[in-house]
Amino acid sequence: MENHTKDFINLIEKVLDENNEYFKELNNIKQEDKKELIIKIFENNKLNLNDYKDDNGEIPYLILGKPFEVHIKKFILSFKDSFSINVEILKDISKQIEIDYLLKTISKEKANFYWSISNALIYYGIYKNGKIVSFQNVKFWKELIKKLYSLNLLQEHYPNFYFEEEGYPHPDFNHLTRLINDKNIIEKQLKEKLEIVDGIVIFKKGQGKRIVEKIEKKLAQCNLFYFLKFIFELYYKNKKINNIEYTIPYKYIINILIKNISKSNDKPIDIKEVMNIKNLLSSFIGLYQLKENKFEMMDISSTKLVTHLRNQVLYANFYPIYELKTDVLIQYIDNIVKPSIKDNKELFLEKFGFTIESLIDFFLFIDKEDDDILILEKNNIFDYDLKILEFYSIDASFVNSNYSTIDNLKETNNLFAMNPVLKYENKYFIIGYKCFKMNFYTSLVEKIRHTIDKAINQKIGENVDIFLESIFEDIKDKHKYEIFSGNYTPPKKDNPESDLALKLEKDIIFFENKNKYLTAQSFSGSETEILKDLTLSFVFSQKQLFKHERNIKKYKKLVFHKQKKLVYNNENIIKISVSTNNWFNIMNNSTKTILTGIIKLGFIIDSFSDAKKYLNELQDILIEISQHKDFDMNISLNQTLFLPLELIVDKYKDDNFIEILKTLVATCMNTDNILHTYDYIQYIKSHKD
Repeated sequence: MENHTKDFINLIEKVLDENNEYFKELNNIKQEDKKELIIKIFENNKLNLNDYKDDNGEIPYLILGKPFEVHIKKFILSFKDSFSINVEILKDISKQIEIDYLLKTISKEKANFYWSISNALIYYGIYKNGKIVSFQNVKFWKELIKKLYSLNLLQEHYPNFYFEEEGYPHPDFNHLTRLINDKNIIEKQLKEKLEIVDGIVIFKKGQGKRIVEKIEKKLAQCNLFYFLKFIFELYYKNKKINNIEYTIPYKYIINILIKNISKSNDKPIDIKEVMNIKNLLSSFIGLYQLKENKFEMMDISSTKLVTHLRNQVLYANFYPIYELKTDVLIQYIDNIVKPSIKDNKELFLEKFGFTIESLIDFFLFIDKEDDDILILEKNNIFDYDLKILEFYSIDASFVNSNYSTIDNLKETNNLFAMNPVLKYENKYFIIGYKCFKMNFYTSLVEKIRHTIDKAINQKIGENVDIFLESIFEDIKDKHKYEIFSGNYTPPKKDNPESDLALKLEKDIIFFENKNKYLTAQSFSGSETEILKDLTLSFVFSQKQLFKHERNIKKYKKLVFHKQKKLVYNNENIIKISVSTNNWFNIMNNSTKTILTGIIKLGFIIDSFSDAKKYLNELQDILIEISQHKDFDMNISLNQTLFLPLELIVDKYKDDNFIEILKTLVATCMNTDNILHTYDYIQYIKSHKD
């Protein structure tokens, strides 16, 4: 296994050893005379100081650090045919150096020095197209390290190491400290030796699964229903105090507990033991480092974009839960599923044993119960309700089979997400209904697709358009806007169609809906599948939205059905992509970063032809509008939003709903769910008022 940090440090030590006398001389000169230091460094690098004279014929000694940066860049570019590794590796090395310091395997002085060299190329921006020469080219790196050492001596300010333990104890500044704590907890309590290489925890073969099995042995001695209630209460408490950016892996812990219900002995458990096991599970998932800090999110290169998106998808697998109103689930069933099966109502009743109406009544019934673990017994249940429970249920001994680590996500069967009712000891258990309501919708649609109508998703897409328009029709008088939808002209050639457009006083908001979700392969962490799914949903809808923006700015007036006219008077144009499914923290990304980054990546897989086509079309429309005088490309790319339909359904009755939607466009928070971001904006606005 490659260890870039070890290779890099070995190179530095060789350079120090080979140039020991020279570096000593430079440091001594620096103490005496900065001018002499510059002369010495420039002479050693065969640079003529006379080439840097200013307009007065003087040599500006004190600002010659910048020309030396240029010299280093030219040196690097002279090896451009050898660029073979990503400059992100240097960031990984810098991260590992910090980890080694926190683990006390290197001194503060050494860490600071190594870090100043590893981070110098990034700090000074000295690299080409995100690439640099491989460490295999020892001659190149020895010479480069020598030059970087000299450059750091020349500069008043140079890359300096930030020591977490000295800083403000805010989660944005202590993510590596948390990683070390997680490592120490697992090693100490489970006797598992862990290795971190280039900033990544490396599990030995079978080690991750073994760690989970050791924790599950502890769970076998617990009352897991009590444990589950504790986790839900913890979530409600954190939500109440707006602790939404840094949370525990609620979803993972809940799924592990549910998996082990049939294996536990239901003994009373001490709260200290609950906390201990909760910390073990949190620490185990923490080792994967799925939560990126907000500063990394601000500068995601196209080369790192795929890893970033994969981390977000896996994070969504393990962390976020959210308490939705029951009305959201009912509206999904009533306005999306019901019209989508109108031609198969009898078949629905025949196959499933209940009607849509009785299903809605069932959800209203369980909504009256406040307990996070609702227990229902057969002899106290109506026939329709019993059939609904059977429809959604799975035996507790089979649920979340093989659910354990990231590596075996593809092997997991009978997920709780698709089987939201457990059968255990001749009773039915509905766990976490407040937070997992949408599992009932997702499971229902999937069962309809398998049993009744394979084309259900297409019908759902059509009915989502109608549903969304009806929502905004209901509140248009309150918020004082005009509403438009359907085909429009000009241009006649393309026959463009807008799912929905709102004309406000200072804004025009276009909506495009997509009933596309992350597939099982994507949720398992397949990078290419994640890119494909994101392109077929978000990128596709944004391509349509940018066309609407181009058309209204170009033609100034769009004519819809019955000659209804949407006139452009220099309003701000907002473009909102709506998904029937929640993509969680992916929806919190900077849309500008995602769109420009994903275009650069493209697709080379033939089976992804539709995704490739949409990317090409988006690129074409962006190139076209960038050349138009009425477009500021930066503004256009930033006036975009990716929303789950459930947010709109849950929040549309809020008095300041439209205002918060507009605020969301300009808000970037490192939360695991954009609904949490909405709630936080609502909280801030209410306190301002």
